[in-house]
Amino acid sequence: MRTESKCLGRADATGDAGVPEPLFVLDLASEPARTEFTPPSLEGLDATEPPTLLEQEGSVVVYLGNRDDRNWFLILDGRSPSEPLDSDAKEDLMFLAGECAGLLFFRQLADAEEDSNGK
Repeated sequence: MRTESKCLGRADATGDAGVPEPLFVLDLASEPARTEFTPPSLEGLDATEPPTLLEQEGSVVVYLGNRDDRNWFLILDGRSPSEPLDSDAKEDLMFLAGECAGLLFFRQLADAEEDSNGK
């Protein structure tokens, strides 16, 4: 699975829940990393049990969970739309999503990020 950039993002569960805000970005195609991208559709993902993987044209989104009215996502952008994920790629992606969720929720990175912004 080849993508240009990966993003750990969040979106408020209330308000404009359909537009993720990048928190961490790993961009393999640009230095410095691009933080603006065409946001994928997140509609309905927060109503599912995390982790939920959704393949879309040009991106893959994994819903990681919710903390304090914020939904957290792992977003892979710049994926070739003609390449469906094979089972090995899905397994690797879900493993990485689990690692991200562990940092966010068990190591309380989600709480620390909110505290640093005064929210």
